[in-house]
Amino acid sequence: MVRRSVHPSPCIAVIGDVVESRRIEHRAEAQKRLQDLLSFLNGAFSNSLLAPFSLSRGDEIQALVLRGAIVPDVLWEVMIRFPHSPIRFGFGLGELSTPLSPLPMETDGPAWWAARKAVENAAATRRHGGVWQGFGNADRVLTALGTLLAHMRGRLTLRQRGVLEQLRSGADMVQVAERLGISKQAVSGIVAAAGWRAYQEGEDAWRSLLGEYDYTDGWTHGRH
Repeated sequence: MVRRSVHPSPCIAVIGDVVESRRIEHRAEAQKRLQDLLSFLNGAFSNSLLAPFSLSRGDEIQALVLRGAIVPDVLWEVMIRFPHSPIRFGFGLGELSTPLSPLPMETDGPAWWAARKAVENAAATRRHGGVWQGFGNADRVLTALGTLLAHMRGRLTLRQRGVLEQLRSGADMVQVAERLGISKQAVSGIVAAAGWRAYQEGEDAWRSLLGEYDYTDGWTHGRH
């Protein structure tokens, strides 16, 4: 029997899988950092979540998202706050065929089926920027942009990450230079070597496209 949706509005199901989590050294510390990451994401993006980021089985992360535009910031924070191992993500668009629950793993439906297919594809193709499923013709574009941005993030040095993190937080190069005790020219060199302008333009384009997937209004009266 096909289960029908219990709510007419779709949402974005998110599944994250820590790559080779069993090989991570100091697993207790890594698990604590993963929990801290989820706590941060739930606080920073609470208004955009239908069900919070939670651990389900093993080191798998699940969440239900209302605003697609938060994803670039989510993936950046994942890189900064959980450097132990990459996390593969699958994003699925669809409805839920079960009642909404505060725990994402207690829900089911087409959104989750699409996300599961997406994260399996991410594992098969070794993509760390997210695979998108259920977004129609946008699937390939969203996935390709995510892959390109993940490739650029993966090439950043720790110093470059620190500088770009400050720029993403609103600081300008003069402020970054003062905080690091180096010249503005040195900061400019770090930024250029990191490919910040290209990354910023790509991320802005990705965020703009993802902004079309906003289901907040549809769930205004359906959230618990």
